[in-house]
Parts: sequence; C-alpha cells; structure tokens
Amino acid sequence: MLYYERGRGILRRRVVEPDVVFDNPLHWPASEAVTTGSPIAWDSGNANATVLGNTHYVSFYSGKSPDTAVMVSELPEPTVGDVHRYFSSSITSSPVVAQAF
Repeated sequence: MLYYERGRGILRRRVVEPDVVFDNPLHWPASEAVTTGSPIAWDSGNANATVLGNTHYVSFYSGKSPDTAVMVSELPEPTVGDVHRYFSSSITSSPVVAQAF
C-alpha cells in the first residue's frame, strides 16, 4: 500500500501479506518512507502506482499551484519478510519531475 502524507511531504509504503490484515484489520506493519516531496499540503498528494516487471512506478502531486509538479519515483518490487533490507538499500532516493503545471 502506498500513500502520500500531506503536510509532511512523505511518500510512504507498507508491505504486508493480504491475509494478515484481512484476518486482523488493525495489524498493519509500520510504514516506511520511500521518498519526499513538498511539505505544502494544499495541492500535494494522490499517489498512484503502476507495475512494470519487477518495478513499481509511483506518481504523486507535489508543491503548490502554479508550481505543482507530478513526481515519479521508481521502486523495486518489495518482498514480504525482506522489508527492512529493501527499504534501507534499494530505493531511488529522489523523485524525477515528470511534468510541471
């Protein structure tokens, strides 16, 4: 699951097997920060992901109009049980500006 923490400008991801949360809806693991954007909350957020092969491409809005940008982060596919190694070594640390409005 990916979500953008507005007001702090942090794109976060949680990796978990579906059965864990289906059986225990309050048993989500801690989230991990995968990249940062603008801390301005008004025109930021709305994370969307696409998977191509073993790579996740996540887009989100960052900034404030008229300087809001669509940011894209490239993340390797996570594996449950290998979350801590993944988040400490394999992340593209800065997003790429795909389009500015």
